[in-house]
Amino acid sequence: MRIGFQKRMAIPIAIGICIVGILSAGCAEKKSILQAPVLVPVPAPVIVKAQNIPLIIIGEGGPSRGLFIQAAQTYQKKHGGTIYNVGSGDEFIAAVRNFTKSHKTVSHLEYFGHGNAIGLYVNQEANIHGGLYANDPSLNGSYSAASIYELPETTFQPDATIRFNGCNVAEGYPEKDTLGQRVANYFHVKVIAPKGPTEFSKNPDRVDRIDHANFISANSTLDIYMVPTYKEQGFVEIKPQEQGGTKFTDVHRGEIFDTAVTELTSRGLDLSMQNSNQKKFLPHTLVTYREAQGFCRITTKDQKTCSIPGYKNQDRIRNLHALKMLVDAKLKKKQQNLKPSTPWHKAYISWATTKNILTADFTQKKWYTRGEMAELTWNMMKLQE
Repeated sequence: MRIGFQKRMAIPIAIGICIVGILSAGCAEKKSILQAPVLVPVPAPVIVKAQNIPLIIIGEGGPSRGLFIQAAQTYQKKHGGTIYNVGSGDEFIAAVRNFTKSHKTVSHLEYFGHGNAIGLYVNQEANIHGGLYANDPSLNGSYSAASIYELPETTFQPDATIRFNGCNVAEGYPEKDTLGQRVANYFHVKVIAPKGPTEFSKNPDRVDRIDHANFISANSTLDIYMVPTYKEQGFVEIKPQEQGGTKFTDVHRGEIFDTAVTELTSRGLDLSMQNSNQKKFLPHTLVTYREAQGFCRITTKDQKTCSIPGYKNQDRIRNLHALKMLVDAKLKKKQQNLKPSTPWHKAYISWATTKNILTADFTQKKWYTRGEMAELTWNMMKLQE
């Protein structure tokens, strides 16, 4: 049985992936050969009845596919659950929706597949953009990738848990922003995820490598577990962060944009005209040109300086143009201008780098989120205070 999802055309994106050289590891692989997306049938879910049935999702897995299947079946034998094999972010979302049609909400999700702190790399085919991310869903529209924000916040029970067995999903926790923390915050659940690489083992408590792992059949009866490669980078429990100091329920204490949103809203920032639900800031939604102007106007009283030719109000704005708007507004206030450069944005990047105001990975991105726009605006304002 197929659940009713279809792969779209897919292309590669620049992402950090856990690279391995042996099949027994549970990390994602880098690939470089172009190929067309392949339609992979999804079998009917395998169900073992149990109270509060866990939802078990297996990623396509590449060369490690058979081992991921065996690890999932081992989990199912011991805990029950419904298994879905998926080959893209779209199929991941569809599997959750299919499960909740019968069970209303999810009590526990167990994921077996590749991943890192940015996303779950559900698909391992060459140059297929088929992951699952915590990003604006509009970024995935042309690909087989998907976002957790395509699911309702109420997908999980109040006391539900999620365990990600893919590598590095909690890498950098608690100091850095991670996929694990975003999932915990959005669904209001406890997430269990590794800070480092994981691998397949015959022992659930330690690394006990499997001989001739590449010859293990998906129909094998061998019990296989996923364990951390290094104890100091093992699984950690990530709880939802508390609501921050604003009215917004989706801005949490400790998130990288928390202080910026708090400070800007206290100074009069109001984006409610773009958000019918005024209890949400929507920090991971792409910022529009009109919203970027709203941020800029907090930094200056001269609204004429907050403009970029060629944009309509509802257009998403390039991060470089968002930076240009803020820098021009600041410098005009001081009757200053940047020396022109080729390309034009080189001067702005150089100025902002010198002032140490750029947000993370600014030069690697094209579009900007509301949370990032808040960070950049507040960094600019701190130069003035």
